[in-house]
Amino acid sequence: MSKQTEQAPDLSIYTSLAEMIANFPKAQYARALALLRIPDLTVAGPRPLAELVGETGAHPESLRRFLRACVMLDLTVETAPEVFGMTRMGALLHSASPFAAIARGTAGLQHYVPYGYIVDTVLTGRPATKAALGMTFYEYLDANPDELRQFGALTSITSGDCGEAVAAAVDLSAYPTIVDVGGNSGTLLGQLLTAAPGNRGVLFDRPAIVPAAREQLAGAGLADRVEVVGGDFFDRVPDGGDLYTLKNILWDWDDADAARILATVAAAMPSGATLMIIDQFLPEMPLGDGAELDPRTRELHRVSFSILLQRGGRVRTEAEYRDLVTAAGLTVTEVLPAPGAKRRWDLLLARRP
Repeated sequence: MSKQTEQAPDLSIYTSLAEMIANFPKAQYARALALLRIPDLTVAGPRPLAELVGETGAHPESLRRFLRACVMLDLTVETAPEVFGMTRMGALLHSASPFAAIARGTAGLQHYVPYGYIVDTVLTGRPATKAALGMTFYEYLDANPDELRQFGALTSITSGDCGEAVAAAVDLSAYPTIVDVGGNSGTLLGQLLTAAPGNRGVLFDRPAIVPAAREQLAGAGLADRVEVVGGDFFDRVPDGGDLYTLKNILWDWDDADAARILATVAAAMPSGATLMIIDQFLPEMPLGDGAELDPRTRELHRVSFSILLQRGGRVRTEAEYRDLVTAAGLTVTEVLPAPGAKRRWDLLLARRP
């Protein structure tokens, strides 16, 4: 083959790989902007560095260099020497925007640092958070109230309109008492009770979550319809409910721990009560090179490894959930989609005989 007919190398793959390798700090810049409240402080327009130093308490030279680095990332602009404002993208990190909660929560240490230990997880099959931070994912959150608060805000944002989607797919009037196990600050339960005004609810989560949950549910006008209970779902959950919901709970845990959680929930369920697993099921299909997969499937495969890395769990297929639920002594009655505005949720309903 002559030099004229040799195929030119695809330089785009080199560029893409280089960008991937260099991308790891970018989320931290966005998170830092949100935590420092720079988008809030410049909402009326660009401000001198000295004023931003006074508002944030930052080290002047470090803040100047940080904001100029953010200019390179198209997050900030320097409209005059040492006068900084936000770009349209950077302005989305204002505290009133959901992107601020996403940046603060997603790029928190419990999410971010374990990625430096990917090889450890691949070799051992165990989550890396304990090696990275000296404690498990949820131990770290409970020991760091600020990170716990950011994580709670993140889960509320990512839940989106999940409760509304569930209420559109399932007749909630058949379940007078709804027990949301691992319900965090109450976004899902609040939406379910708003859609079913005749129902009552019980929110169950770790004791560290209880104050924030009570505050959020009271703010939604639901304090008189909800009991908030703290505890450990490996030990026991509140009994006597008609519907038990587990939203994005089981995927945090390996099969053995997921089975333990289901056994605890099943033990609390009276005969005839229903369990509803609200999750996103992994399609059972070959991946090929991934190029032809829909965005949802591509994201779920990425999330599945991230959950292993951080918490030891996994995204499961419908068949895997059926096996776990059946092993807990429950009978699967229905599997159906619940399309929301932001994402499609998968529901698996199972009844206790």
